[in-house]
Amino acid sequence: MPLRRLSNELIRLGRDELTTPVLVLPPWISLRADFYKELAEAITSQTGQSVRFDTLRPLGGLWQTLVNKFSDWQIRQINRQVNRKGQAMPAAEVVLTASIARPTSMLAIDRTQAQTPTVFVIGIANEKASLPSWTTPIHLASSPISGVAA
Repeated sequence: MPLRRLSNELIRLGRDELTTPVLVLPPWISLRADFYKELAEAITSQTGQSVRFDTLRPLGGLWQTLVNKFSDWQIRQINRQVNRKGQAMPAAEVVLTASIARPTSMLAIDRTQAQTPTVFVIGIANEKASLPSWTTPIHLASSPISGVAA
């Protein structure tokens, strides 16, 4: 799916469906800083909003804490690459979170009272994650071997 088409679909879900779009990835795919930057630029050019990627990471025991520490280091590296010095405003922010943010417009009583939020939130989760009801999953890939379920 081309990035412009993906950004259009994410914006449509966020505005029209009043849900937080979530990119659901299989374990064999990891997103690079360039993906975050290009997608954020496409969304920002269309909406005028900055973009935040909520990367869903479970809470848990000792092993999960270590995995989350390593993930935190990776996220800091991605944020450095995405938001180079000298930019007028950050292209995007990638954060680790235990829950994906609810769309701001859902908090309003009706659509006419909803204000345009300053941040457009996109969730990132793996296939096994349990997603909240206010999200819409977008599966970016399936098994690399056709006919095999992940």
